[in-house]
Amino acid sequence: ENKNDQQKFIELKNRTPIILDVPLGYTDNQVQEYNYDHKVVFEHYTSTFISVVMETSVESDTVFISEKMYKPIVALHPFMVIGNPRYLESLKKLGFKTFDKWIDESYDSETDYKKRVSKILNELDKFSNKTIEELKLIRKEMLLTCEHNSQLLLDMINENKGLQNISKMDRNIFNKFNEI
Repeated sequence: ENKNDQQKFIELKNRTPIILDVPLGYTDNQVQEYNYDHKVVFEHYTSTFISVVMETSVESDTVFISEKMYKPIVALHPFMVIGNPRYLESLKKLGFKTFDKWIDESYDSETDYKKRVSKILNELDKFSNKTIEELKLIRKEMLLTCEHNSQLLLDMINENKGLQNISKMDRNIFNKFNEI
């Protein structure tokens, strides 16, 4: 929006240790893959500490939980969410657990988008100051929460509770992760 925001983005980019991306495949000017919302790259989760999920909607009063959220859940990966205010609260109402033992989740109730993102960045800074051994210990502590969420999502899919719109393709992805 302005030069200050651009500088903050550049600073965040410079502080990011790795970039995980899935490039589109092109052959003879034809796109082979055009939409990665149904793909989960397991290596992205095994090579990172935490997911920062950027949801589609961030400013409305309606909370929209998309496939972006269930990807880290099926990968047994802890997460923070840049989404609507009270997004985590909505997840908890569905029975999911969040990572409030390790993360200050007050960002979830912040209605100002920029302040919400700033709070998330502050939490990420705390993790960036830890050693690999400390991070491994924290992830080990988080595992029960991750397993709970994964099992709950599997149960919801199998019972078709609260996820009526989940596609057959998405169910297959979850089943593959469940096998792993």
